[in-house]
Amino acid sequence: MTSDGIQDGGMRYLEQEKRISECLVSVAAVGLQCSRQRPEERSCMRETAAEMSSTALTGAVSGAEPSQMD
Repeated sequence: MTSDGIQDGGMRYLEQEKRISECLVSVAAVGLQCSRQRPEERSCMRETAAEMSSTALTGAVSGAEPSQMD
């Protein structure tokens, strides 16, 4: 393997790691929104489901675009 191949693999790894981190932050934010003390401050399930769908955890981990997961 050439050094260019190693460098490319390292860049892909860093990009995937960044996508995973972004998804984890999004999931944590949704979790915090859903666990507010007063029920009227919490997101409704429809909003929560839409947010989770837009986060597209599977796409972030696999590198696939959300449209490719259907």
